[in-house]
Amino acid sequence: MLKSTTTFSLMVISIFLISCKSEVTQKWEETMKIHDEVMLKMEYTSEMSRKISGLLEHGQKADSTSILFQNQDTLRQAIEILEQADIEMMDWMANIQKPRKGDDQDSIIQYLEDEKIAILVVGDHMNAAIKNAQGVISSLEK
Repeated sequence: MLKSTTTFSLMVISIFLISCKSEVTQKWEETMKIHDEVMLKMEYTSEMSRKISGLLEHGQKADSTSILFQNQDTLRQAIEILEQADIEMMDWMANIQKPRKGDDQDSIIQYLEDEKIAILVVGDHMNAAIKNAQGVISSLEK
């Protein structure tokens, strides 16, 4: 009876440890999946930044009655917003730490949940920067 109780206890502990590890792995994979989706947005921020930089160059060469000349501050601001979104992404990537074996499982899970939320916020900022840039481009490109 004692042997079967001990065996059962070991099985329960093993299953618990495996489930904790798989929960950590799952949280890590969820976070990285979101990261991968947000990372793709950097292509759009770069594309938008190049387009706006081209408009800014044209505006600097245009006469003072040109819409591009008159909206140079708007163009610069749109570029700054795009750059800030990219910086946020790079900062997040530089600071994320993969969980180490032996770390407290609850702490790891909370950390990964916090990082998941943080990368979602970065994604929201990138979306807003892209939407702003698209609006600026469409209003000035004619």
